[in-house]
Parts: sequence; C-alpha cells; structure tokens
Amino acid sequence: MLVDAPHVITPITFHQQVCNVPYFKEPPQTCYTVLSARTPGIQTSEKESALHTIQDFAKFENDWDGYGALPIHEKIVKISGQFINSLPDHLPCPDLTPDTNGTISMDWETREGIAHLEVGKTRYSLYIKRHIGSAVLRDGKSAALATDVAYLIGALLYPPHHHNAPVTRISYKHPLHV
Repeated sequence: MLVDAPHVITPITFHQQVCNVPYFKEPPQTCYTVLSARTPGIQTSEKESALHTIQDFAKFENDWDGYGALPIHEKIVKISGQFINSLPDHLPCPDLTPDTNGTISMDWETREGIAHLEVGKTRYSLYIKRHIGSAVLRDGKSAALATDVAYLIGALLYPPHHHNAPVTRISYKHPLHV
C-alpha cells in the first residue's frame, strides 16, 4: 500500500535476499520478512527454516519496528519452536510473523479456511474459520501448546481427501432374451 508521506527506502537482507522496505522513523536494526510455506507436507528443511526464523525473532530489540514494538521473549521463541517441531508431516509450516506486542503469530490458509495461532509467554490463542460452519476459538496455557492444536488445525484445514470411485451400473439385455 502506498502512503502519501515522505519516506525512505532501505535495503535489508534475509537469507541472501535483498528487499526494499519503506520506513518513517529510524530504520530497525534488523528487519525480517515473513516466512511462507504453502506447499502441503512438511519437509525437514521447511521446519529448519521455520525454526531459524523463530530464532531470528529472538534477536529483536525493544522498538524493533521503530514504533515501540516489544522484543520477542526467549520463552516465546522456545514454545514456538517446540510447536513447529511437533507439527505432523502432513501439516505445512505456517506463515510466521513477529507481533509488535512481543508475541509470535502463525497463520495457515487453505481452500478449507484460515487459522491464526498467537503464542505468548503464558497463553496462546487460536482462531480457525472454515468457509463452511462457525469459527473455532481456543486458548490455553502456552506451556500446554502441543500436538492437539496442530491436530485440530490439520483436521479442519487439511482434511484427508477421499477419492470416491463413481458407482455406475450398466445393464444391457440382449434383444433375444427379453
């Protein structure tokens, strides 16, 4: 989105990629792009990339966005990393985003709907909205964030595909045997 305000474009690097990001105050010490993984099934390198990104979030200092954002606490980094490691192989890694309130958000989007998981130091919050039906809201203690949340996301957004064979019965009576 373009804004009618004077701004500066600063180059940033992330995994040997250079991006130009506008900023309106002092540039942050480090800037990261969102890790996106949209292909079904987790590959080990996907998990490793996600874990690396989460570890990079721990390096954020106070006011990392130039607007007073809180740093990402090491406890949140640990809990988020454990959750990524617990994801079943059929569930892809989420989009990862550091939040200005010091939490980490994880997002999934499929043909079935969307899921948003926010991990804090003591609590997590989960929102799942399928295209059909009502939203699912869950929250709990971050320390208890485990495979049941991953299972819920997988069951609602990545249901197994059952290939139903067509049932067709063709009958033919020979004209001589009528």
